[in-house]
Amino acid sequence: MEERAGSGGSNSLALALKALEEGRAGEAIPLLSLAATLQPDNFAAHYHLGRAHAACGNPERAEASLRQALALRPEDPAALCALGQLLFRRQQHDEARAMLEAALRSDPECSEARATLELLPRPEDRAVLALHLPPSTAPGSLPAYEPRRLLFVLGSMGTVLVVLLLLAFGQLHALRVAPRAPAETAPAVAGAAPSPPEIATTQEPPAEPCPPEVATFLHRVAAAQQRYRSEQGRYATLAELEALQWIDAGAASGLPLPDCRDAVISEGATEAESYTVRATLPDGTLWAIDQEGEIREE
Repeated sequence: MEERAGSGGSNSLALALKALEEGRAGEAIPLLSLAATLQPDNFAAHYHLGRAHAACGNPERAEASLRQALALRPEDPAALCALGQLLFRRQQHDEARAMLEAALRSDPECSEARATLELLPRPEDRAVLALHLPPSTAPGSLPAYEPRRLLFVLGSMGTVLVVLLLLAFGQLHALRVAPRAPAETAPAVAGAAPSPPEIATTQEPPAEPCPPEVATFLHRVAAAQQRYRSEQGRYATLAELEALQWIDAGAASGLPLPDCRDAVISEGATEAESYTVRATLPDGTLWAIDQEGEIREE
């Protein structure tokens, strides 16, 4: 009777391994379960049953089978590695690390254990990630949407960086267009004829540089236009740029923009190769930018 049971378990195990290697894990599970039942001390039956359950998306059953296999062979590197990888996928990082390190101690050439260990976050990394978890998330587990959330945070940081660079560029441009101080008067030369009396003339005050807020807005428009043209092959209207949220909301409405010194934004006829955007300040000063990217006073 025992010989027939052992023979049946061996046959089931052989058929199951063939199915498992051919990617038919679902067919292997009942055969491996039979082998493990007929031969409860058969390490291979429990180990491969754990592999089959893991392949079919049954993590709890896979973990139970792998732990039963390790109870029979506590230092088997293949079983330690398989359980470590399973625990890694279940976000049980501390125990996963212990299993994978044990697998490497048993077999330093186990590349799968080494590769999975490199994917495990360090304790300090998990502490940072935990700051972004919702209150309902259990410790030690990360929600499936965390990678998308991280990408959103990185994208927001990139947007802030672009705005800061535009502000800095606007400040530099304002300094560049600021009027220079007049040259000093040359000293009088001894014996030279006296200069004729200067005729009093009314001098116009030097032009004021473009306000930084206005310069920043116009440079943001220029950057948005270049981006739109690279994607669409033409320049856009203010309404199109505003709809894409690439420039300030309300810019195309014709109403004053508080963040732009209450300037009223307007545009000329937008062509495929050219555009003009103007910002008129409450005092009547008008600043413009076109496809050349240079701000000018009109």
